[in-house]
Order: sequence, then C-alpha cells, then structure tokens
Amino acid sequence: MINRIKEIIHPSEKNVNLTIEERHLAIFLGLVTGSSFIEIAYFIWVKLGYLNILAILLEGAFLFAGFFLILYSLVGNMNRNLKFLWISAVISIFIQILIYPYPSGFGILAMIFIIVLFAVLFAYVIFQLKRGFTQKVLYFYTSEIILFLFIFTFLTGLLYPRYFPSDESAIDAYAATLFLRGINPYNAASMINSLSIMHFPYYLGTPLLTGGYVNAIGYPVLSFIAYLPTAILSVKPSFFQESLTVIPILILALEYLEKGRLNLIPSLFLGIFSSTMMLSEGLNGGNGILWASFVMLSYIFLSKPFKSGILFGIALSIKQIPVFVLPFFLIFILKDHGKKDVGKWFLAVISTFLIINGYFIALNPTFYIKAVLSPELLPIIGDGFGISQISFLGFLSIPKTVFTVLMISVAIILFSLYYLYFERLMYAIFVFPMIILAFNYRVAIEYFVYWVILCFSTIPFLLESKVPVSRTYATPLKKKGQTVFRSIKKKGRKSVMITLFILLCIVPVSAVLYHDHNSSTITIESSIPYAINNNTSFADSMKITVHFSSVSDKPQDIFFRIVEPGPIVNGNGLIWNISGNNSLIKPNSNSTFLLYTDVPSEYLNLSEPYRLVVYYSGMVSARNFN
Repeated sequence: MINRIKEIIHPSEKNVNLTIEERHLAIFLGLVTGSSFIEIAYFIWVKLGYLNILAILLEGAFLFAGFFLILYSLVGNMNRNLKFLWISAVISIFIQILIYPYPSGFGILAMIFIIVLFAVLFAYVIFQLKRGFTQKVLYFYTSEIILFLFIFTFLTGLLYPRYFPSDESAIDAYAATLFLRGINPYNAASMINSLSIMHFPYYLGTPLLTGGYVNAIGYPVLSFIAYLPTAILSVKPSFFQESLTVIPILILALEYLEKGRLNLIPSLFLGIFSSTMMLSEGLNGGNGILWASFVMLSYIFLSKPFKSGILFGIALSIKQIPVFVLPFFLIFILKDHGKKDVGKWFLAVISTFLIINGYFIALNPTFYIKAVLSPELLPIIGDGFGISQISFLGFLSIPKTVFTVLMISVAIILFSLYYLYFERLMYAIFVFPMIILAFNYRVAIEYFVYWVILCFSTIPFLLESKVPVSRTYATPLKKKGQTVFRSIKKKGRKSVMITLFILLCIVPVSAVLYHDHNSSTITIESSIPYAINNNTSFADSMKITVHFSSVSDKPQDIFFRIVEPGPIVNGNGLIWNISGNNSLIKPNSNSTFLLYTDVPSEYLNLSEPYRLVVYYSGMVSARNFN
C-alpha cells in the first residue's frame, strides 16, 4: 500500500514523459488546487469569523499551502501522476463549494447556476479529452463560453441588489462626478461627504483609528476615470464592475489562440470557472479587474518592451498594486532581454504614468501625493483574513509598522530569490506578489484572486520551453553577459539566502519583544452594555472603563471596536460612536466612555460573548466579555 501511494505521488520516470496537453493539464490542475486552497482560507474566515484561533491557524495554513501549490506548478514540478492531480483538484473544489458562504435570494440562484455550469463543463472536458477535440468543436466551445460570460456578467450585474458593491466604488464614482464638474477630486475637502452623497452606508466603509471613515480617493487617475460611463449614463456601478470580469478571460482566450493552443482552452475555462470569487469579485470590491487586465497584456507583450511598458504604465495608473510585481518585471526583462530593454520598458512605464496623471500632479502635487500614499499612511483599521489578525484583534499588541517592515523584508528576499534562481522561477512571476501581500496589515481576497488569473497567462510561454518540464527551464531569448550571478557558486548563493532569512526572522522576534516591553498599556476594567428598551436581546449602547498606564504625561486618542463571534457580516466588527466625541484618555488614571449606535444592523447581540478591542497610539489591547 505504501509503495502504491509513493508511486501515485512520485511516479517512476516512465510516467513522467508527458505530452504538451498533459503538461498543460498538470500545471492547470496545480493552479486550480492552489487557487481553491486560497479561496478555502477566505471562506473559513467568512464562516468562522475573527475570534476562532483554530480558524486563524487554518486560514494561514490553507493560504500558504495554496501559494506553494501554485509556485510548485509553475517551476516545472507538476509532472507527476495525473490521476493524483485530478483527485487533489476535485477534492479541493468540492471543499470550496461545500463551505462557500452562500447568500440568500439572488446569491443562491447565481451560485447554483455557476455550480451546474461548472459540472457540465467538467463532464464535457473529460468526455472530449478521451475522444479528442476537433478544431470545429474547439471554436464552438470557446465562442459559446465567451458568449455565456457576457450574458452571465450582464445579468448578475444588472440584477445585483446593491447599487455600490463597496465604499471604494462609491468614492470613485463620486470622484468621477466631481471631475465632470471641473472640481479636483484629489482635494480631500471636496470629497468629505462622498459616502453620504452617494447614499453608501458609512458603517460598511473603511474606519479610521482617529475616528470617522475613509471618504477621499486614494488611487491614481484612471481609478475614477473608469467610472465616467456610470456617471454620464447613470449606469449602476455593480453592473459596470461585474461586466469587466470578461476582459481578462477574453485576453487569455486570444492569447492561447495566438499561441496555437486552442486545444488547451477547455481546461483554461474549467480552471477559471472553478474560482467562485473570480466570477463574483466585481460584486464585492472595486475595479481591480482593470489593472489585472493591463498587467496581463504587459506580460504577454514583454518581447516588445516599449509597448509592454505603456500597458504597465496604464495598469499603474489604475491602482498601486502592480508596484508589487514591477521589480520582478525588471528582473525578467534584464535576464531575458538585457539592460537596454530594461531602460526602454521602465521609461515607457514612467512616461505613460506621468502623461495620464500629470494634469492632477501639476494641479496640486501635495493633494495628489497625499492621496496615492494614503492607503499605506492613513491609520486604517485592520481587516481581513491575514496573519495580522493576531495584532488588530489584540491577541498580541503588535503595531501596524511591524507588518509593513515584514512585508518589505519578504519582498526583498523574494526579489533576491527571483534574481538568483531566475531560470527556475521565471514563470512564477505572479506568485510572489501574493506572498508579499499576505503580510499586509489588511488582507482582502482581491489581493490574490487577480494574481491567480494572471498566472494562467504564463502557461503558453511555459509550454514553449524546450527543456523538459521536470528540469530547470532555459531562458529562450537569453543573451550573453546577462548572468551576473552565474559565476557565484551554490555555496555563495546559500550564504546570501541564509543571511536574508536571518534578517527576516529579526522582524517577528523584535515584534514579540516589543509586545513584552511596551512602556504604555491600557487595561479594560469593565464593559457594561445597555439593552434596547423594546428588545432586551440587543444593546445599542455601552459604558466602558479603561486604565491607561504610561511613562508619558501626554493624553492619547482612543478608538473602540466590538468583535462578535461567528460568521463575518461586516469585516469592521461593530464601530460605535463615542458620546460627546471625546476620545482622549489621560495617562495613569481610569477613564469612562459611553459608546452608542443608531444603526439597527450594528446592535450587539447580548446572548453571545464579544471581544472589546481598544486601539491607542498604534497599539492594541483587548478583553473578552460574556
């Protein structure tokens, strides 16, 4: 039995020689399994909530296992027994469907439709793989699926009950209306009432630790220019965003067609439809699908550096997230094309970005720079299913800056790895940004979904590799004089990586020491919730007493967050107002605060325990109450 299991996981060499179709299928199955693991991590968070320590550990395990599987499939190791890969993919997809947090009404109908379609596609692909795809069948299959995508995204966007999927889309849409009126949307004063004007529920927005919610634009120009059609034609933003979903899928289909890989399109579509979040992200977030589409085009046209650079500059003008893959692009071009092309590409990126954003930069550089840096500089509350939960939930009092430093440290290590082992890792270019973003203080599912789709664009290039998939890939277009590290011995490379790893370990160790030796602490003495007059099962106000110990005599601003157990309804938890707007706490004394809310959906359920979290001066304190 043991030998049989070993043979399935690590088959003998005679089973490793795969055809192009089988190689693609092996890589595709690895991507699908890894993608499912990432989405399972997200669904665990949605289902079990913030206060389950086991759930937080499971989320981290599934998240990083997903990264590993995707990385493993793109570095040439997914050449094992296809039966084992099929079983892994099917089981992971089944678990994903099983624990998906199905919404009521419209959401259930949409998900049933997706699941039925996926089952039909799955059966169709298996059937045709045995018979063989004819050219006519493949063209029909491709055109029908793309037509279905147009119809599906059109109907779901049109019928989706919420006008704005997120506060980001509401803010961007309002910025577009200001632009049409000749007002600079980067002036924070002109955006101050954006959420209320757009009738977006403020409690679903992004809370600031200083009080209030984010209501100003925080992205480059094209983020709101993209919403001009919604402003001019009064189109529902949820419809607009969901309609964009078809763009990267159409690009992928055309790429596979251009590369002569029409026979691989069925498994490509099967992989895309296995991602429930990919098809619904337009109904949950912003217009991130646009930057992903332009990054995909930039990668496809890397052989034409100037054209690729223009496309990347457009992506960077939509959102800042492509910055995380920019160094990997530079390394790729340097290794694959040479220094001259690196200069062309980077010049095209910078020129395109400045041309698109130049008007608003010239209008008021301070407004613009503050806005585009705000996602990292603003004191935004922690949120999401990342490892930062241990910090913003108060399990360990670790400041946000530690995660910023950790993210930068991980990025430096991954840049170094990609440079040192480029021939091995070249096609894993879109995996590394996911790993970096997993260490961010706020972790959203959109940080990963789009990168997974981008990974599919590398497969046609990977299959063009002439070296067997089980070995290190040679770079097809490599020129002389570009392998600076070629002369470095393996021992030297190991020394570099060991040094970088030690530096990485310093960050979390320092964070723990910081936690143990913090000079200022807040102790939550008591929390007394007050039941609603006509419903004793819920509370709409609460009296809290805290003690602040500090070596400093300076008062500190304080911010409260109530976190309930169970499924995530609002990732913010309950954010109540402080009576009198007095959030200052005096050092070395007890202070009492009265919290309240007027929003029925924000009432506290008195039949269940809750966790009270206090934020002050970049630090966190928390206590559970029954």
